[in-house]
Amino acid sequence: MGARIYLHEVIDIILSGRANYFDHMVNGYVDWGADRGMRIFGIWGTLGSTARWPEVINIWEYGDWANVASIFAHETRGHDGMQDPALKEWWLIAQKYRSGGFDRIMQATDSSPDVNDLEARGIVGNEVFRHEIVGLKPGEAQSFLERVEGEWAPHLKTLGIELAGAWRTLLRDDSEAILVWSCPTWENWATAEEEIDQGAKGKAWREAVRPVVTSFKTDLMVSAPRSPTKTGRQPSKADNA
Repeated sequence: MGARIYLHEVIDIILSGRANYFDHMVNGYVDWGADRGMRIFGIWGTLGSTARWPEVINIWEYGDWANVASIFAHETRGHDGMQDPALKEWWLIAQKYRSGGFDRIMQATDSSPDVNDLEARGIVGNEVFRHEIVGLKPGEAQSFLERVEGEWAPHLKTLGIELAGAWRTLLRDDSEAILVWSCPTWENWATAEEEIDQGAKGKAWREAVRPVVTSFKTDLMVSAPRSPTKTGRQPSKADNA
């Protein structure tokens, strides 16, 4: 299987602008994003009790390396300001709702679902998403993800938690992994979270991977109204009508 590249964005939202940013981001995508070989995998707001607030997480499917190059060239080639002039108005409006952010490009594992798989995996419409950023010793991300998929994900599945995405961050010497898990309801999440934190298998898992893990951060997220993780499809122009 060829490389499947994704973009992970952490967006810093200004005050109460999150709902407006959700709409503005999706409206922009249906105007220009699909024509550039990009697809939205998921759009979420982080729960302020577990993360910086207010904040949005976007994950985009970019396809293979050739398509990544095409996207980046379209954004920068011939543009001294490193900004596509066609998006100038979109950026001007977006800055009313966001102050900046942090991006990373990632490669999905072979078994990580793409946006077409979300419905079949039972991910669409789930209330809660667990977003993990795992720092690792250089060179360990790929083997760590193999262990997650082979050892940890099967146990979480028995608790009602499905692996929605597994990626290793690129340009970081294989030293970071990103995981997104889906939970059907808040009640399901609470039961599972207690088991993850205090159960024997949860403690054993953390002990087993601790030699290679350098940092670990978990946020909780909720899907934006028009995120594919909520609707099961890409936004369309009909939604804007």
